[in-house]
Amino acid sequence: MGKRQPTQFAEYEFLLRVLHILLKHKYRILLFAIISTAASISLSLLQTNMFSAASVVALNLNENRGGVAPGGYRGNSTLNVLEYDMIVEPSSEDERDRHLTRLKSFDFLEGVIDQFNLLPIVFPDQWDQKNEQWLEGQEPSLQEAVDLFRSKFISVGKHGSTDMITVGIMSEDPRLSQTLANSIPKLYNDYNLKREVDELTSRRTYLEKRLSEIRSRESQQSIYRLLESQLAVESLLYARTNYPLEIIIPASTPRFKSSPKRKVWAIAGFVGSVIFSIFIVLASSVMKAFLGDLRAFSDSQRDDGNEEESTETIVSVGDKWIDQE
Repeated sequence: MGKRQPTQFAEYEFLLRVLHILLKHKYRILLFAIISTAASISLSLLQTNMFSAASVVALNLNENRGGVAPGGYRGNSTLNVLEYDMIVEPSSEDERDRHLTRLKSFDFLEGVIDQFNLLPIVFPDQWDQKNEQWLEGQEPSLQEAVDLFRSKFISVGKHGSTDMITVGIMSEDPRLSQTLANSIPKLYNDYNLKREVDELTSRRTYLEKRLSEIRSRESQQSIYRLLESQLAVESLLYARTNYPLEIIIPASTPRFKSSPKRKVWAIAGFVGSVIFSIFIVLASSVMKAFLGDLRAFSDSQRDDGNEEESTETIVSVGDKWIDQE
């Protein structure tokens, strides 16, 4: 057998010292862990149970909208490229991201909160349920409601590895979570339809104004073609269903709460308290050893000083005796 290396022996001795310290305080560590775990569980019991429901939604992006693009228009005249861009805005490359962002926009969520009267649910502590009114001076603003609803109640994200998205709702009422998760895609379709119709109406108003101002026959014919195509596009907008969101898997009523996860709280409280107590025990042992070494060093310095003083006294007495001789 080879000889044990000094560094290995020192590391082994250090490990034994650490284990000895921990075993010496094992009951204190265990007691602190039990108390901390009980506190974590008690704190989790004070939290309100929340229920989560989610619907899986397909995002239908139609790039060939209405058949009015150059070469695809079936009327007597064909729109040129400029006329097509004037009537139908082509789908952008980030159209999917735009819809996901609008799903959590202030304008859309404001309508959701207003339609379902969610203000008392978003701010239950500020709502007097008995008198059905806000506590004095505590009525929240819509901006506060939308911000809290966006951060705490609604979640929109990609569904796994597919191109579909998940619309999730978390609330204290499981039926409300299901209702909102299934209603938000439909509400967004109505919101998107109104936005596009308003845009077409604005363009039609501009074209009608220009038609009354110009006198060129060719320009008037061009505007008439634009108005004709715009009416066709508007008809197609109302004829489309499930655009841009189509519910593939509707949300069901959640049977179990999704938060707080009390088992996770208990495990985290126990593990965290054990690690913290071990750190405190080792730190206190190191500090105690350091203070002991510091005290011993001070005592040794004091003893050395006393020896030097006694030596000087003896020498001085001897010199005096020699002088007297």
